[in-house]
Amino acid sequence: MGTNLAITKEIENYINNHSLELTAIQKEIISYNSSLGEIKRMQISISQCHFFAFNC
Repeated sequence: MGTNLAITKEIENYINNHSLELTAIQKEIISYNSSLGEIKRMQISISQCHFFAFNC
């Protein structure tokens, strides 16, 4: 069985800085989600979003 990879802030920043730029709609969704405060409901991180787009 595989193990989980610990994603440090440095790794997450690298992924986000070396991936395709988010679309305007993705940025709008992230902004709206951030405005919700404690009730925000993002299901995945931005770095996970880049990973899923990479595997399409």
